[in-house]
Amino acid sequence: MALRASGRYEVNGFDVNPVSLRRAVECGALDGAADSLGGAREADIVLVATPLLAMPQVFAELGRCLKDGDARRAQSLPVVTDVGSAKCYVLALAREHLAPVVPFVGGHPMAGSETSGVDHASPDMVRGCLYVLTPAEWTSEAAVRVVARACEAAGSIPSIMDPADHDAMVAATSHLPLIIAACLARVVEERSVGLPSIWDLAASGFRDTTRLASGDPEMGTGMLVANAARILDAMDDFQRKFDEVRALVAASADTSPASCVDMARRFLAEARASRQAWLERTRFPAI
Repeated sequence: MALRASGRYEVNGFDVNPVSLRRAVECGALDGAADSLGGAREADIVLVATPLLAMPQVFAELGRCLKDGDARRAQSLPVVTDVGSAKCYVLALAREHLAPVVPFVGGHPMAGSETSGVDHASPDMVRGCLYVLTPAEWTSEAAVRVVARACEAAGSIPSIMDPADHDAMVAATSHLPLIIAACLARVVEERSVGLPSIWDLAASGFRDTTRLASGDPEMGTGMLVANAARILDAMDDFQRKFDEVRALVAASADTSPASCVDMARRFLAEARASRQAWLERTRFPAI
C-alpha cells in the first residue's frame, strides 16, 4: 500500500488463498493479481511477505521460476527480498534455492502489530520506521540500492546490518516479548481455575503487557523456530534477571520487608530509566 501510494511502483501479487488475493486487490494493496509465482519473472522486485514457516516452499518455487536466469540475463532478473524477522534463516533459504545470479537482499521493517491479514493492512505502518536490510554476499551494491529506494519510497529508513547481529537483537526486543506475553496470558488463565474473578481485575496493565499474545500463532511459531538459538540466549539473560528479582521478593516475604525496600526501589527505578531512554530515542509515544 505504501509503495502504491508513492506513485512510483505498480504492485502485483500472488497468494495461495484466492480470497485473500481478491481482497488485496479490492482494498488497494495490489494493482493486480497474478495466477502463480511465475509472475515474479516479470518483476523488478520480488517481495516475499509470508510467515517464516511458509518461506522454504516459497523460495523453492521462486528458485524454479527463476532457474533459467544466467549471467547473460542477470541484469534483467528481479531483486528478491523479504520481510521475515529471522534474517540468518531466510538468507540460508536464499542461498539454497536461488541461483547466484539472482540478487537477494533480506529485509525486516521494524514495525507491525499483533493483527494480521490484508484487512488490517495500512500504508502508514512502515512510515518513519527503521527498515533493516541484510544483503547476501553475492548481491551487488546496485541491487541493494534498488531495495533501499523502495524502502524510502514507502517512507521508511533503510539500514544495512549483519544478519546475525539483527537476529540477536530482535530475539531480545521482539521474540522474547512475545514469549513473555504468552506466558503471562497462560499463567492468569491457569490461575483463574481457582480464582475465577481474576479476570475482573485484569485491567490496562495486563492488556498492554499481553498484547503480543493476540498475534497469529503461525507467525509466532515461525519466529520461535527460525531464531531459536538467539532466543535461547535472550531467555537465559531474562531468566538471570528474573531470578534476581525473585530473590528480592523472596527475601521480602521471608524477612522484614523494610530490608528490601531500597533494592526494590532501585530495580524499578533503573527499569523505568531504561524504558524512558528508549522512548526518547524512538517515535513511539509513552503508554
